[in-house]
Amino acid sequence: MGELAARTIFSNDTGPFAGTGLDTLAKNQGAILELEGAQAPQSKTITDGSISPTAAYVIVDTEGSAAADDLDVISPVLSASENLHDGMIVHLKAADSGRVVTVKNSSSSNGINTYNGSDYILSTTHWLKLQLRSGKWYEVEGRAMETALAAATAAAAAAASTPATTTARGIGRVATSADLVDGATINNGPAFLAAGVHTSVAAAAGKVPVANASGKIDHRWFGTPARLFASFNTSEPDGLLCNGGEYSRTTYADLFAKIGTSFGAGDGITTFNVPDFRGRTIQGASANLKEVLAAGLPNFAGFTGALSADSAINGPFYKGWNAYGFTGSSYATGPGTFFDPSRVSSIYGASTTVQSPAIAANIFIKY
Repeated sequence: MGELAARTIFSNDTGPFAGTGLDTLAKNQGAILELEGAQAPQSKTITDGSISPTAAYVIVDTEGSAAADDLDVISPVLSASENLHDGMIVHLKAADSGRVVTVKNSSSSNGINTYNGSDYILSTTHWLKLQLRSGKWYEVEGRAMETALAAATAAAAAAASTPATTTARGIGRVATSADLVDGATINNGPAFLAAGVHTSVAAAAGKVPVANASGKIDHRWFGTPARLFASFNTSEPDGLLCNGGEYSRTTYADLFAKIGTSFGAGDGITTFNVPDFRGRTIQGASANLKEVLAAGLPNFAGFTGALSADSAINGPFYKGWNAYGFTGSSYATGPGTFFDPSRVSSIYGASTTVQSPAIAANIFIKY
């Protein structure tokens, strides 16, 4: 194990600390060599069930090139010839797939504790990562994922007929085309899915959505019926055009449950009507939700007194001269009363109907 030392001991001067700094430096250099990636993987052969690595990555071979051998303990001789220390990391891999190295699960001193308490045959492709704690080697990561991935791959190859078993540190089997069928059961999926969850084309609680035959997700997964939205399209896959049309109470049961016969009872038995927004605008409701409002304008009034040069007159009325009668071969002229609402507000005369500033679009209602 490395150590920290005061800079003052790094001296070549004679005295009580002569050489101490160099000894400390040598220890730290040895500790550095124990780090992951500090050295290239080294090859070690099992001797009486043990290996003594001096690097973080070790390729293990059987004793005497036997067809099989067991690894019981790891007793490393450190680079600085010191005792073992907590926190050391060692990665193990087999040298040859034809010579089987079995890591024996053990609780003895310098023994190896696997994550599932079972013996493990070293792989030639995946490293087994171990850490020394209190005189024992513990598997810390990696193989749990490898094991689950292998099981998942096998399950996928079998068309998911035998789902892989997952662990708290592993993964579920990979998805297959069988999982995308309406009503399929997903076992051992990601941790956020409950066991045995089902897929569904139709929106339903506790289900996983899948696309329909047209490759689209049912719109009901994303919102509730009776919501209005505008579009420049003439049709929408998740809405009915609000043109007062008549629709089935059964086919559009969710929408019918929301609006009922507020906009028409259809045939009174099997159908109902959607609102007709053609030429209409949407207005925020107070206590009149779903009420159909007719066009209207506020009333305005004025008055005139006796028609004379100084008679009182106001509002949309005004005085002027105009022909008002026919006598003989010509019209007689005289004072008259005229009516012009634009004198009260410029909105009068700006349109042939009641019109607010607007951009025309189709209104749809979600079903």
